[in-house]
Amino acid sequence: MFKILIADDEPIAREAVATIIKKHFLEKIEIAQAQSGREAVEKAGTLQPDIVCMDIRMPGLNGIETIRDLKRRYPEMIFIVITAFDDFDTVVEALKLGVQDYFLKPIKIDDLVRSLQKAIGQIMQRQDEREEALNLKDTVSKLMPELEKELIYTLFIGNIARIYDYGYLGLLGIKTECGGCFGLRIDAADEAEAQRAAQRIKRYIKNRYRGLSSSLQDGKMIVFLFEEITVKDREFWLHECAKNLAQATHCEHVFLSVAPYSTSLHELRESYLTVAAVLENSNGNEGTVFCKTWDSFSVEKRTEYPFKLEEMVFQEIRRGCVTAAHEKTVQLFEVFAQISQGSQKKLVGEIQKFVAALIRFRMSVESEEGTEDSFDLFTDPVELMNRCLQEVETLCHTAVQPDKETANESIRKAIGYIRENYRNNISLCDVADHVGLSSFYFTKIFKNELGMTFVRYLTSLRIENAKKIMEKDPAVQIKELCYEVGYNDPKYFCRAFQSIEKQSPTAFRRALKAKGRQEEKECK
Repeated sequence: MFKILIADDEPIAREAVATIIKKHFLEKIEIAQAQSGREAVEKAGTLQPDIVCMDIRMPGLNGIETIRDLKRRYPEMIFIVITAFDDFDTVVEALKLGVQDYFLKPIKIDDLVRSLQKAIGQIMQRQDEREEALNLKDTVSKLMPELEKELIYTLFIGNIARIYDYGYLGLLGIKTECGGCFGLRIDAADEAEAQRAAQRIKRYIKNRYRGLSSSLQDGKMIVFLFEEITVKDREFWLHECAKNLAQATHCEHVFLSVAPYSTSLHELRESYLTVAAVLENSNGNEGTVFCKTWDSFSVEKRTEYPFKLEEMVFQEIRRGCVTAAHEKTVQLFEVFAQISQGSQKKLVGEIQKFVAALIRFRMSVESEEGTEDSFDLFTDPVELMNRCLQEVETLCHTAVQPDKETANESIRKAIGYIRENYRNNISLCDVADHVGLSSFYFTKIFKNELGMTFVRYLTSLRIENAKKIMEKDPAVQIKELCYEVGYNDPKYFCRAFQSIEKQSPTAFRRALKAKGRQEEKECK
């Protein structure tokens, strides 16, 4: 929707401009009027117009003063001057203020229409640029956590060359290899509280440091903080970081293991092995342990294969929850890294156990996807992990198993929501979020239950309501009807109507009128 403010002390002039706008523009446009410069400023504060059609000579603030005031407050506002005042200095002053056009009364309709079209084009371009910038920001925000996870995997397995080859540090904005590694064990009342504590740590790191953290597994997590510290201040820095991390958990029972300050990625890798080994052997202790050397990594850790966590991955796959399945798989990889203790060969072996489970699951659900196994093409652990994540996402799309009772209740709630909001710009994701399901799961149960896609159902509902409106008022304008049932483009509405009714809305309305006349004749 575009907002236009018409400021002129002559009511006839304001109405003339408003009539031209309503006649020549199909877009949803909200029009407001002001009869003085002061009123224009006040209404602009409330309406926040995109375009202002401004007279120069008005009581109180004149047009130039009003434009100057509004430009200062709203730099992107577009001004079109329509006035009988043709003083050269005033024209120059207006152009200096950046007005788009300066027209003398009586204005030609074509000139005003062209000027408004130009202004609307600029506004739409700005909106597209903002949307593109937001999409780019959203894309980057989604990629950054994946890059962070991959850097952590790579540090866990000791593939330092890969970090250099792919430039992970630079991509994440980390400008140094120096820093510290901290292992935390959070002894909370329950798993939910422990997860909240872990999220508090992640937020604290994001706001205070340049760092990374693993997910919480069995109450334990690893934190990497990157910062160049002078030799004499390193011990103090490690102590401060440990204290801040412990406080950030907001939990009483926390254990920290802290490795020596690292000056390279190789040392940081040894720091991880050190703090992980100390965590494994902390035996319920609390407080902070500062390791003086990196010899703790030689402690043997015996961790069994996490069958319970693997089953949780498949549970999320069956529900079609891509994000949750992805997170559980990542946690699985972190356990594999702990089991492997730096041995890439052993790590590949652990991942291959999960690969076998994925293949068995894929065959059991009889997915339409090809069952040819391509996992054996990967010998690099990180590439194999990525291939597993791709397979998990694919299975989330194809292996969803709807629960009948859940489906019936969810569809009932979805139908109610759609019928209440069909006039708005709602999407499948909006409805799926409302009923608390993933979009993939919702798509499948919706079509299973109703025999049509969400888009087809929404279109049918809108067209059915459009027909009811026309039956009550055959004289209703197509443009008004389009907006009333949730469409922004009359042309698109006409195409949608044609696809459902096999005739245009105009033809349908004509048939209604003919039917009405016939009924009148019969009554007589």
